[in-house]
Amino acid sequence: MAAVPGAAARGSARQALALNGRLTRLECPGAWRVLKANGTIAPTALDAPERVREFLLEEGVAFEGGKARPEQRLRPAEGGAAEAAAREAADARQAQKREAAEARLAQKREAADARQAQEHARPSSQLRAPRRP
Repeated sequence: MAAVPGAAARGSARQALALNGRLTRLECPGAWRVLKANGTIAPTALDAPERVREFLLEEGVAFEGGKARPEQRLRPAEGGAAEAAAREAADARQAQKREAAEARLAQKREAADARQAQEHARPSSQLRAPRRP
């Protein structure tokens, strides 16, 4: 059951390498199932193409002439649910990043408000002189 992202992305070799890098860094579950558009295992697949082939063989993927058999490949049109799930996951990560950034901003504002309140509470003789540029 091999996915074929090259056909899905219809991108360049550089994009394929970037995808491989992300899959490797993020240690994505099932990443060994991602093959080139022609069904072959990329020479850089997860930095261990032989291991990728072993995983696929253990899962029952048959190879003919170095290519996964066509009937075992998942094509982009068949992977709509997977693409939707990937988009949902990406959206959720973006929302988490936004929430974290908003929380950091709120903390900075609270700290600034606290400093300002402290300065207003000090006698004028203890106030710092403004910095000159």
